[in-house]
Amino acid sequence: EMFIEAGFNDFLAKPIDVSKLDEIIEKWLPREKQIKADGGPSPAANNREGAVRFEIPGVDVKRGIAMTGGTMEGYKRVLSTFRRDAEARLEFLSAGLAESDIQKFTTQVHALKSASANIGAEEMSKEAARLEEAARSGGTVFIQERIGGFRDNLSDLVGRIGETLDGGENADEDAGEAEDDGETASLLLRLKEVFLAEDIRKADGILAALSAKPLDHRTARAISEISDMVLTSEFERALALTEELYQTRRKDHD
Repeated sequence: EMFIEAGFNDFLAKPIDVSKLDEIIEKWLPREKQIKADGGPSPAANNREGAVRFEIPGVDVKRGIAMTGGTMEGYKRVLSTFRRDAEARLEFLSAGLAESDIQKFTTQVHALKSASANIGAEEMSKEAARLEEAARSGGTVFIQERIGGFRDNLSDLVGRIGETLDGGENADEDAGEAEDDGETASLLLRLKEVFLAEDIRKADGILAALSAKPLDHRTARAISEISDMVLTSEFERALALTEELYQTRRKDHD
């Protein structure tokens, strides 16, 4: 009500459900400014297919997919970013909580509350919410009592996400390499051109095609890192890593 009275057109509460955000943007963006995505399976179809064969204990995968845009590829990128972000925050949470750190602690658990809800980790989000409330009300005793368990649970969640995303971590590094007919290098060249032209909206489709190919583990991890960089708008780093991969692939097929 406060925002509407101040002149805003609409309001969407956090954690942001991307499908609802899409509805609001479609509602307010002029029709002539809207560009629809090209064909392909519907978000609902991707949701059903992905959730059936992709499980993370303690995470509602179907809800996470819906919250992050409705596609399995997008959800995996968000999970990867969550894992990196949570690992960094665990370093802070592992240190002793001084009185002067309470404001930073509030920021940390607030971010984890929203991020956990976005990936479908509802219990983790609720734990973070309780700690955030305690921090805002000066409940340092409550925090000291709960922080150890929260940290352990977050670490376990990060580990489970890592195991699920990395799947073949211990597989042969060259697995699937023989099946690559050189198309990977072509896709990397297209991706490099997209970054150079700053036509970022085309990057997702190329990254999805690369992720679907039978790549060796090292290349697959690099593609995942590039996806993370696109998600966090680190386009110069994404271009540099893409160029490195492209040059390596080109040499391999010369």
